[in-house]
Amino acid sequence: VLKEVSDLFPGDILHIGGDEAKYDLWKTNEDVKALMKKNQLQNYSDVQVHFTNNVSDYINSVLGKRMMGWNEIMGNNLHNWGNNDDNATTKLSKNAIIHFWKGGLENLKIAIDAGHDLVNSDHNYTYLDYTYEQIDLNKAYSFNPIPDGFTKEEAEQILGLGTQMWGEWTPTEKEVYSQTFPRIAAYAETGWTLTNNKNYKRFKASLTEFTFPTGTFALFKILIIFSFLNFFNLFDNSLINSILFLILFLLVENWLKDVYQLQTDQYYLLNKHQHHKHDSFLVLLTHQILCL
Repeated sequence: VLKEVSDLFPGDILHIGGDEAKYDLWKTNEDVKALMKKNQLQNYSDVQVHFTNNVSDYINSVLGKRMMGWNEIMGNNLHNWGNNDDNATTKLSKNAIIHFWKGGLENLKIAIDAGHDLVNSDHNYTYLDYTYEQIDLNKAYSFNPIPDGFTKEEAEQILGLGTQMWGEWTPTEKEVYSQTFPRIAAYAETGWTLTNNKNYKRFKASLTEFTFPTGTFALFKILIIFSFLNFFNLFDNSLINSILFLILFLLVENWLKDVYQLQTDQYYLLNKHQHHKHDSFLVLLTHQILCL
């Protein structure tokens, strides 16, 4: 499997995952117990590190790449699952890249002190499946993958950041897109911009360049309504014209709101203190019409 995946992707790093491994089944498996005895492994965290090191050796020697995995591969107990598993005594291969996501900065420091390169994806700042109440745009933009207090040499071991969208918490396409955008732009700028050059006000303004002055909202509404009225001036009976207009207007309004809900949500998140949400929809609708 690793060989097939390696052939598909030409990069120099292969991510194996390795997170959230529960040891319950290992504890009742005679083969695992025999493996522990044969290799003098003291606990089940050691079993995970031992296995991970074998995978790392294969990826490095056979595939010519470096292995990367979530920070559980170091064998530290990061989860409060009530199993009280000890931390591993077996050392992880120093060639492995640690993908940090959980456990506090002390665990990030443990990986740095052990000599590992690291990618910082602290879940409290970078998980796109978290709601905007948990991670708003400002918090996403404020994330610094190199925390304060690290030396220049330690900072060089932090290769960058990653941001993740986990599908089990975002079951629909609409949720995936509304959770991802515009926050992913904040992470992109954070990853490529020096801290001293970051400016949230400037960044936010760059995302709303398509907006219109507040005073034009009513004009756009009037233009849309008159367009419908002119189109439906088909009968001499004004009552029939009005009914036809109302039916189609409601149908089109409902359909367009569904189509453009994603963009409306994004626009509203950026401008929630400036305009009414329905106005933001009409601005986006008009913007799309003008682009046709």
